[in-house]
Amino acid sequence: MAKPIDCKDAQQDIAALQGEKASVMKQIGAGARFVIPVAAVVNLWQEGSGHGVMVEDRKEVASGEYNKAIDKKIAEIKTACKL
Repeated sequence: MAKPIDCKDAQQDIAALQGEKASVMKQIGAGARFVIPVAAVVNLWQEGSGHGVMVEDRKEVASGEYNKAIDKKIAEIKTACKL
């Protein structure tokens, strides 16, 4: 979600964000014990450690903050790109 807004990729970025949100909701609906957003896994892979990141991301998912952040980014893209 930290990716700068690029209007030529806006539709694909929105679709990816909506897919991430759906994936998290599916995991929660299935009663997953540990829901880890894809972004946290990528971050873990890129940075090597990430244990603190994973804990914080799980807290964000559990509290609904992760989905709110996704919605906010989608709104920013739509506003910036006049969609």
